[in-house]
Amino acid sequence: MCQGPTSTQLHWDKPRAPSREGPCADVPDADSASVLEAMGEACLVGRDDGEFGGTLEVHEAGRVTVLEEPRANPLQAVRVHGTLVVVEGLAHLFGGDGRLVRVEASEGRWRATPWVELPGAPLAHALDEAGNLVVGTTNQRLDEVFCGRAGAFAPAHVLRVTMDGRLAPVEPKGQP
Repeated sequence: MCQGPTSTQLHWDKPRAPSREGPCADVPDADSASVLEAMGEACLVGRDDGEFGGTLEVHEAGRVTVLEEPRANPLQAVRVHGTLVVVEGLAHLFGGDGRLVRVEASEGRWRATPWVELPGAPLAHALDEAGNLVVGTTNQRLDEVFCGRAGAFAPAHVLRVTMDGRLAPVEPKGQP
């Protein structure tokens, strides 16, 4: 993330290559995962299959726990105030949708808990100076983009997600 005194620049990182060591080293087909995140002795693995859904799984000690499917379209994992959050979404012919899902272990079991519904498909993200997640989303129909009908007034949002899960628009010059 690039951040100046009055602005936050959003970005979208490609998933990191799997480590040859640690819990993500032996994940099958790790190169095709959209999310690959070490969590202690476990590895969070997300696979995005576009309009066909996807999966969010935890791989650990010879077992795989499927956390959610088939609606999942995991795109990226980011730590927000110490909590692992998966950015999910899909931009499709009829617009886009997205959500944020918290992943955590509780009483020895892994859980993926829907946290925030986003107004459109996520395009980019950053953490602001307070550690809040800032997400850029759009409702632009993909057929309009690819057929050259996308206009300057495409619905797009830049939103700050507070620690308690509230959405607030980000105003020019980085002011909430």
